[in-house]
Amino acid sequence: MKVWRKQYIYFIPVVYYLLLLWCLNKVGQINVEKVFTVVSVLPLAVIALFQDEFKRWWLAPKLGIEFKLQPPYCLKTPTSNGDFAYYFRFRVKNIGMNQARLCECVAEDFWALQDNKTWKKYETFQPINLSWSNAKSKDEFMDINPECPGWFCDLVHIDHWNLQKLKIDFKQPVPFSQIDGIIPNSKCRIKVSIYSENAKPISKIFEISWSGAWRDRREEMFNEIAISV
Repeated sequence: MKVWRKQYIYFIPVVYYLLLLWCLNKVGQINVEKVFTVVSVLPLAVIALFQDEFKRWWLAPKLGIEFKLQPPYCLKTPTSNGDFAYYFRFRVKNIGMNQARLCECVAEDFWALQDNKTWKKYETFQPINLSWSNAKSKDEFMDINPECPGWFCDLVHIDHWNLQKLKIDFKQPVPFSQIDGIIPNSKCRIKVSIYSENAKPISKIFEISWSGAWRDRREEMFNEIAISV
């Protein structure tokens, strides 16, 4: 019954208005009282039959991804070894009407630009969750309320003490065969998807390039790295 409802719910308004037009066409044979009864009762019957679907559609959570190459999305922060790192993050927001439950951020696909001409997709790249960049960073899933400003998720970071690559912020442990970073003077694309228990999944592709240089001043560092959505 639920499958039938889901498949045919969009035909209900069409049937309703066709029936309404038929009634108006036959108004000479059907009195106004009967026409009014059909017009008023049928929507109530439709709402009663499909109330769960209407409620889920009207009150559904809706996820969104925001990114800007500026604070608070991108930050210079001290590390545990006394050095510094730059973190580049995106924000996951809920612009719907209800709480989005058990949200997770997954890096799904990886492409690298070959000879500045064509994009090569790495078929061996394994989908792995990214890390939430807040006090609940150890949690794999996050509930996001509609009035909440959203939660940040780490995409990549650069350690001052290790400039060999721009590290992708996977949750640990990461398979040994996994591509886990972007080497200097290269350009790549990472597809990130957000999944939830009760919201439609969304995806964005981040295009990233880095010169390989480190700058202590944030404004200068943002000239060495380019990230777009």
